[in-house]
Amino acid sequence: MDKMDPMSDEQVQAMLEEEKRKGYPTFRKAIARVLREEYSYSDGAAKDLVKREVFTRYLLRDINWAQHMGPEYWAKFIDENLNNIEH
Repeated sequence: MDKMDPMSDEQVQAMLEEEKRKGYPTFRKAIARVLREEYSYSDGAAKDLVKREVFTRYLLRDINWAQHMGPEYWAKFIDENLNNIEH
């Protein structure tokens, strides 16, 4: 599919279901990017933090709200609460 071709409703639904099934990797990557770019975390540390079970449970309690808050909010949350997250 060409990037300029609009996606059908079914294709959008399938893409969103795949994101959900995989644990929202696109959203996690966006959070990790902010951790790297704004908070100077290494790539490995940023990826590790967004995959931690304790963070995942918190993030997925209400994924709609979490995504509404955006990756900047979650990167700041992780940075400010790093000592509260199990290493």
